[in-house]
Amino acid sequence: MADEKQAQKQKGPQTAESSAVQKQKAAAKATWKGKEWYELVAPKLFGERVIAETPASDIEQLKGRTVTVNASVLTGNPSKYYFKIFFRIADVSGRKAACEYIGHECSRDFISRMVRRRSKRIDTRDVVTLKDGKRVVVKVIATTIRPTKTSIVSEVAKRISASVAKTVSTMETDDLIKEMLAGSLQKSVRTEVSKVYPLRELEINKTEMVA
Repeated sequence: MADEKQAQKQKGPQTAESSAVQKQKAAAKATWKGKEWYELVAPKLFGERVIAETPASDIEQLKGRTVTVNASVLTGNPSKYYFKIFFRIADVSGRKAACEYIGHECSRDFISRMVRRRSKRIDTRDVVTLKDGKRVVVKVIATTIRPTKTSIVSEVAKRISASVAKTVSTMETDDLIKEMLAGSLQKSVRTEVSKVYPLRELEINKTEMVA
């Protein structure tokens, strides 16, 4: 008799747990019911590879959705692990949703490591019109090799903005992305500015395409 009661006690919680799991599964099925899965495709610059999948019950629900992808995954270059690339769904054909580049941002951890003690942080923000007519916000972060006077920091910031405007305005959107991911844009700006005052590091902290 004792064994039978013990068995009933054990059975009770297991049955309740099983019922809860079944309800969760049923709720999950109801959530996806009537929805189709779509593949999110990167721009030609990134080989039109599938970067994610997402469900939707209507095509119009897809347009405008955004997705974030690590640059190292897109390019196969691990050195840009701290770059987060932002895409937005621009068009849908069949079960494929074509994405467009809308910007990028460096991770906070990377920026924290970049700014060292006994150095000065310099931030700039510029809106530049690209060669293809699109406009982009370019944010740069740079650090000096030693503590620096405010007047010098101000002059360096002006030089960075001037160099960014001059260089980026000659590029189309794809050129900007390629040069930035390769690091050549950063190198060009840093080399130009270092003629005035030496910089320890310089990075394109963020870009944002302007509608």
